[in-house]
Amino acid sequence: MPRVDIGGLHLHIEELGDGEPLLLIMGVGGQLTLWPRAFVENLANRGFRTIRFDNRDVGLSDSLDHIAPPSLPQLLKAKVSRTRPKTIGYDLHDMARDAIGLLDALELPHAHVVGVSMGGMIAQICAIEHPERVRTLTSIMSSPGDSLSSLGDPRVLQTLLQQRPTNAAEAGDSRVILAHAFNAGGLPLDEDLIRRLGSADFERSQNPAGFARQFAAIMATRNRKRTLGRVRCPSHIIHGTHDPLVPPRGGKLTAKLIPGATLQMVPRMGHSMHPLHWDAMADGIQRCTERWQDPAA
Repeated sequence: MPRVDIGGLHLHIEELGDGEPLLLIMGVGGQLTLWPRAFVENLANRGFRTIRFDNRDVGLSDSLDHIAPPSLPQLLKAKVSRTRPKTIGYDLHDMARDAIGLLDALELPHAHVVGVSMGGMIAQICAIEHPERVRTLTSIMSSPGDSLSSLGDPRVLQTLLQQRPTNAAEAGDSRVILAHAFNAGGLPLDEDLIRRLGSADFERSQNPAGFARQFAAIMATRNRKRTLGRVRCPSHIIHGTHDPLVPPRGGKLTAKLIPGATLQMVPRMGHSMHPLHWDAMADGIQRCTERWQDPAA
C-alpha cells in the first residue's frame, strides 16, 4: 500500500516493523527519505510499526499545483501584519488532518506521533485537536510557532530558502551546503553520503512550488502558545543545543507549555538528525511511549 487515499488526496507511505504504530512526520519540503533508514530501523527493532509518509506537495504524494505559491515578501508582510496571505491554499491544521486521515486509511484508531521541525508543529496540532488519536507526542527541533522561539540565524534560513537545484548533481552539492549550515555544533559530516542522498532525493521527486506552499502554511498558521496547554498525552521534546534554524528556546518553550512534557537537550545537535544522536533520540521516543503504557514510567 505505497499510496493511500485520504479523501481525494493521495499520500505515499512506507512502513517498517511490527508493533505499536509510530507515525513519523517530516519537516518543510522534506521527503520521507529524510528520516534516515538506519534510524527508522532502530525504531522498528524496538518493537514499533514505523509509518513514514510524504506530506502533501512533496515527494511521491499529490502536489497541489492548482495553488499558486506565494512569494517570500508576501509571506513576510503577512507575518508582520498577522494576516493570512491571500494566496495560501492550506495551513498546518490541514496538514494535521492529513496525518489523522492517514491513520483512518490504515484503520488505526491511534498512534504514537513523532514530528521533526515543521513536522513537530503538525504533530503538536494533532495532539491538540485530535487527542483521542495521539497516544504520545514527540516533537523534535520544533517550536510553538511564535516568531521569538521559532526564528534562529537568518543566514541559515536564507540558505534553506535559496536551495533551487536544477539537476541531481546540483541537488547533491546543495544538500552538502545545507548540511553544513545546519551543523552549528561542528559534528563530523560524511559529505559523500550527504551528496549521494541529495542527488537521490532529486531523482525521486523535485517540487520547489510545493516547498513554497508548505513554508507558506507555516507562516499562515497561528502559534500554539495558548493551546499547547490542552495536550494531555505523554509528551517528549527533543532539541539540539546548537540548532541554528529553530533555536533551543523553541524546544524549551514547547516543553514548558505542555503539561508534564519532558525535555531532552541533545549536546552539539544542530537542525539535523546526525548519526551520533540516533540512539539517544530513539531512547527518548521509546521512554515517551512507555509513559503511555505505564504513566508511572
